[in-house]
Amino acid sequence: MLWTIAGPFLFKMGEKLADYAQGTVMAMTNYNIILESLQRNLKSLSDKAFDVEKEVKNGEQSGVKKRKREVESWLAEVQKLEMEFTEFRVSMNSDEFTSWFFRGDQAQKLSIRVEGLVEQSRHFGELLYACEPEQVPLLTKKMVGKKFEENFERIWNLLVNDGVSSIGIHGMGGVGKTTLTKHIYNRFVQGAQHVVIWVTVSQIFRIKNLQDEVAKAMHLDISEEPNEDKRAAMLNRVLSRKGKVLLIFDDVWEKFNLEKIGDPLSFSECRLIITSRSSEVCHQIGCQQVIPLVTLNKSEALSLFTKTLGEGITLTSQVQELVKLMAEQCDGLPLGIITAAGSMKGKSGIREWRIAVKDLKESILREDGADDGVFKILKYSFDRLDQGEEKFNGFTILQHCFLNCCLYPEDSEISKEELIELLVSEGLLSKRSSRRERVDWGHVILNKLVNVCLLESDGMWWVKMHDLVRAMALKITKNKYLRIDRRSFVVEGEEWSRDLEKVSLMRNDIEHIPPGLSPKCPKLSTLLLQYNLLFGRIPASFILKMHGLHVLNLNKTAIKALPDSLSNLRSMRSLLLRGCNNLKYIPDLGNLEELRELDISGTRINELPLGMRKLVNLECLKISAKNLKILPSNILLNFRKLQCLHLPFHIEAPMKEIEKLEQLEEFEGRVKDADDFGRLMVCLPKFKEYNRSYGVVVGEFLGQPQRTPYGDNEVVVNGMRLNGKGRREVLAWPHDIKGVGFGKCEGLSKCLIDDIQGLSIDIKSCKLLTIYECEGIECILKLEEKFPLDLPLQNLEFMKLEKLPDLMGVVMFRSASPPLLSSLQELYIHECNKMKNLGLPLSLLGGLQSLEVMSVERCEEIEEIFEAGNRASSSSQRLHLPKLKELHLKQLPKLKSICNSTLLCSSTQEISIKGCTQVKKLPLLFGEAAKCDYSYDSPLPPASQKFQIRIRRSEKDWWESLELEHPSLHPLLQPFLELH
Repeated sequence: MLWTIAGPFLFKMGEKLADYAQGTVMAMTNYNIILESLQRNLKSLSDKAFDVEKEVKNGEQSGVKKRKREVESWLAEVQKLEMEFTEFRVSMNSDEFTSWFFRGDQAQKLSIRVEGLVEQSRHFGELLYACEPEQVPLLTKKMVGKKFEENFERIWNLLVNDGVSSIGIHGMGGVGKTTLTKHIYNRFVQGAQHVVIWVTVSQIFRIKNLQDEVAKAMHLDISEEPNEDKRAAMLNRVLSRKGKVLLIFDDVWEKFNLEKIGDPLSFSECRLIITSRSSEVCHQIGCQQVIPLVTLNKSEALSLFTKTLGEGITLTSQVQELVKLMAEQCDGLPLGIITAAGSMKGKSGIREWRIAVKDLKESILREDGADDGVFKILKYSFDRLDQGEEKFNGFTILQHCFLNCCLYPEDSEISKEELIELLVSEGLLSKRSSRRERVDWGHVILNKLVNVCLLESDGMWWVKMHDLVRAMALKITKNKYLRIDRRSFVVEGEEWSRDLEKVSLMRNDIEHIPPGLSPKCPKLSTLLLQYNLLFGRIPASFILKMHGLHVLNLNKTAIKALPDSLSNLRSMRSLLLRGCNNLKYIPDLGNLEELRELDISGTRINELPLGMRKLVNLECLKISAKNLKILPSNILLNFRKLQCLHLPFHIEAPMKEIEKLEQLEEFEGRVKDADDFGRLMVCLPKFKEYNRSYGVVVGEFLGQPQRTPYGDNEVVVNGMRLNGKGRREVLAWPHDIKGVGFGKCEGLSKCLIDDIQGLSIDIKSCKLLTIYECEGIECILKLEEKFPLDLPLQNLEFMKLEKLPDLMGVVMFRSASPPLLSSLQELYIHECNKMKNLGLPLSLLGGLQSLEVMSVERCEEIEEIFEAGNRASSSSQRLHLPKLKELHLKQLPKLKSICNSTLLCSSTQEISIKGCTQVKKLPLLFGEAAKCDYSYDSPLPPASQKFQIRIRRSEKDWWESLELEHPSLHPLLQPFLELH
């Protein structure tokens, strides 16, 4: 029967192959010639890449030059091509004739790419560009106390006026050494006369680490040189060329040889500051002057204490006396004062203060051992985190969060998101039924820790832990928490004890785990290995005896396979493998029935691990792996407790299964059509909309990452008819939407806002708008002479318009436009070939005060970026774009004018203008000149040392003929020019 069906087809195919074979003998001969030619050319290209790499590395040794991005990209492309050719030859050898027959002209294509890279290398010119490391003032607390100010001025004068080359600052922990030194650092940075380098040494350090930090600050790559003496010589050579340099080594615990750090004091213009708890260390290192820091007196201590308490709270005279008493108990130590006062913020009742003063006194008397006073005060503040809340393993949730911070490297920035994820993974926030509530509660906890001064806020996304506070946290855990450094882990492996509960090896550059290492840690519940290299496999013995392990974090490592011994860790609650780009093998997970969280996003797996159907307790499943071939039928029905589900966008979400997930509140993935989208929105808890989160593609998968959701609560519609004649899709747009995208959609109106409002999309709450390859759209917004007071798009932060063949402008207006897009931070307009100007009138620029990135590329007809309107009046105008960091104008052959007025760009770091040779004038002012009513007599260069102007090498003559706002700008901008 099978032959009856297949026989005729195979017979005809045989005839075709025979005919083809007769005509391909010569072709095969030619193919061999092409292959041999390809090999020769690739060898020549590889040799060229080797020479370029060597020249670039040698040039970078100076520390004042850096490879161009074009060169870096070229080297990466050569490496990629070499790997592809190797794979091609292997497949040729294994598949023989069938490989040659079906691969056709692959060798020819590879050969063309080789020739293209060879040709590109002929136009490199200079391979490197001049650069200087950016110097930014550090965040720090205000100086308090007369002695503090005196020491600041004394150190400044010694270094600048008296010619003292090295100063040591010593004092007990928490007395303010680092704060004082930060103020000195900032004074030198603001003076802009010195290259200022800050290195935090800490208690555990290696000379190579110090060398790396100094080299990094000077843009010097010494990573491939293993010999310490040769590395020191390289540092010395760069220091000799830098001129005025200030080196600061903070928190030094023991003597080290300055010669190993480039011997900075051998140069007359180099200066050095050391901070240490030991005056002896300062003398041993060779400091010319050693300055002791003393504690605050009583009045200064009280002033700092009340300042930390904050304003807006009225204290009775009795409470004020207790405040004075509590401040005195802190022994004048700034860190202790700030921490103790932080624990009392918002407290005004006399009873609370009486108890607090009594508890602090008892804490100081009770703590024994060799600890100084500040430790006792810090321990008191930690104890106050226990306000009668439920405890887990001896600590409250607030205390657990604080103690988890000591698992991070000393003096490092700590991600708020990571800390909260760890709390969730450990199950400490499980009492909160919603996942979003758990995250919100995590932020509340972190805010409390910052508010009581046990953690320091370091911007919106980070916190930091003072090294003394960290030491106190490690002591509290009594060696149950352990942060192991690379040296101890790889060489000794002796720090693992049976009582360990949490171990962190994150960010240690660990390449391999020793094969024989098999720690006996039955109580170990958390193991953090993220951000290491970890090439290849993890030995099965390593986790064999960790039977109590709850959390295993291997995010962003280079592992290729997990050991089969993982299958026996039955207590596992959270397995995190996000961003393990080489990971192909995960063993059977069937025994891990306690697993609550599994993240395999960004791995290279092509099928889900065995045993997945048994993971009935899963609450969070993230499987956005681009190589995943299928989602097994009905598999999601096993996970009835799922709250978070992330699916790959190339796989259509099975809505019949998702509808059964009654606890789902977070979803990322792609649904088939509008009906499925409506069903999905019903699944998510609409009665608690503030708790849900989604990033959804509706319709086709277009295969481009930029047409999948960027952020939270975003919907991207692909390949659908939304309006007009014929069958159209009707979406029930959610009210909590924050981002909208359209890709290859039909039936859209000339003005997109008309569609958006007609579709009942709440555009006023949207922060993102992306449109790709949609016909019919002529503008995004149209304004008549009388425009509405309540304008749309005012909250929009991101807009991308790409391949819109009918687009004529962003905004179409009949009269002066009111300020619009006041929140817009990023604007991208690519391949919109009908527009002659962007539809951004000068009157609109009053609203673009938040714009940071603007990119206009490959728009064939565009003649003007910002429309001038009345040119006579606009030519004398000066308009400010205060936050604009990047401006990219590429492949705009008819562009004649950027703007008829002067644009003041005080924050600009990068300008890229390529293929815009019809432009005659660049009407931009940068840096300080753009911040005020500046005289053109002596224009200033750009403020940012990161500033770059990128043009094509072939367009250098055009650049030199370009009219700038002042003739002096050409030589001032020359050092920032980068040719491609």
